[in-house]
Amino acid sequence: MENAAKQNLTSPYAFRVHGAVYLGVNAALFILDWAIGGAWWFHFTALIWGFVLVIHFLVMKTFSVDENWADERSAKLRHGSYDVGHIIQISDDYNDAEAGDGGDESNGGRGQENERHKE
Repeated sequence: MENAAKQNLTSPYAFRVHGAVYLGVNAALFILDWAIGGAWWFHFTALIWGFVLVIHFLVMKTFSVDENWADERSAKLRHGSYDVGHIIQISDDYNDAEAGDGGDESNGGRGQENERHKE
């Protein structure tokens, strides 16, 4: 029984079903509250159940993490956090300057200034 309950909490399918039921029931409660009139009360159930739905989502995500997911996610973050094209351009400019190909542009506009310091 305990294993089945954990399976339901960690299953993305179970979460989607939970979300669909949440939307359906709260839509019906809204219509009922609107039809009856008077004090608005449906938002209390939507808020409390929404909080439970968020907890369900967090539990599902927590238990569905494995080594492959962590490796893929960290690789994606590492690659996405750098402007790879810009870094390659800087590296190419540096290598050109080291090889003696660079002029003013490869030294950041300081080509003549560096020549004066060498003398």
